[in-house]
Amino acid sequence: MHVIKLGGSLANTAYLVDWLEVLSARANEGMVIVPGGGGFADEVRRSQEEWKFDDRAAHRMALLAMHQYGLMNESLGTNLQAVVGAKAIPGVLTRKRVAVWLPDIAELDRAAIASDWTVTSDALSAWLAGHLRAEQLTLVKSWPQSGILARPEDLARQGVLDSALVDIWKPTGIPLKIFHCTEWRKFAEEFDHQLAV
Repeated sequence: MHVIKLGGSLANTAYLVDWLEVLSARANEGMVIVPGGGGFADEVRRSQEEWKFDDRAAHRMALLAMHQYGLMNESLGTNLQAVVGAKAIPGVLTRKRVAVWLPDIAELDRAAIASDWTVTSDALSAWLAGHLRAEQLTLVKSWPQSGILARPEDLARQGVLDSALVDIWKPTGIPLKIFHCTEWRKFAEEFDHQLAV
């Protein structure tokens, strides 16, 4: 099983559909998409700044932003199925479809995930990968350069990754790869090579 976080910022590029096509073509390999929040989450931030509601409410609203982007992914892709909560994912994979995870607020509360802006879809993808015992976690970012080689700890300090990701991901021991949004062909080549080995 492979967990792939598609950053919400991909919606501002020409590459979102390319990534969805690459993942759809590998539906037999246990693909799980974690959607970012993108512009939907940006609107939550803007509204919080204006109305001053607390971080817990903002966090829950940002989770619903992930739902919106996830449903958008499902509609733009083929062979994708959006599901609420981690429990529904194995059934989707059994049917040889790509699961698009829409986080369940109650499930994350039970897992004691912090309800503030330190936790974004980056950290949630790490939690899901650990929860599902995934073979690999991949983050697809629109960071302004390709060939990201820095350690996750360094990227978190730079604000490229959220501050909670490292604490959630490290104990899982799951390999983590980071791809720039332009590197969908590179991802496909590396993934297919791993299968062939």
